[in-house]
Amino acid sequence: MLVADHALEVEIRVLRPGDDIDAQLDLAERSFGVKGASERDRWLQVMSGSIAGGRCLGAFIGGKPVGGATFHDMRQWWRGREVPMAGVSSVKVAPEDRVAAWAAC
Repeated sequence: MLVADHALEVEIRVLRPGDDIDAQLDLAERSFGVKGASERDRWLQVMSGSIAGGRCLGAFIGGKPVGGATFHDMRQWWRGREVPMAGVSSVKVAPEDRVAAWAAC
C-alpha cells in the first residue's frame, strides 16, 4: 500500500525481552498521558513481565515502533474442553501514525 508516496508495510509481532521497552512507554504516555515517576516504574515492571510472558504485541513501520497491545489469557472451559480466549488492553498507536496504520489494514 502507498501512503504519502512511500511504501508502507506494517509488521505486527510478539514483543521480545530485547525490544525497546522505553519506546513502548513513550507510546503509552503519548496515547494515555504522562505517568508520574512511581507509576512509570510500576508500568515498566508490569510491562517487562507481560513481554517475558509473550503477552504483548508490537506494530512496527520500517522497524520503528508505532503501536502495541497487551493480551490477557482468559481461557474458558466448555463441556470439558478448553476454549482459548483473551482480553485485550493497552492498545496504543503513535498519534502521527494512526492514519497510516489504519490505511494499511
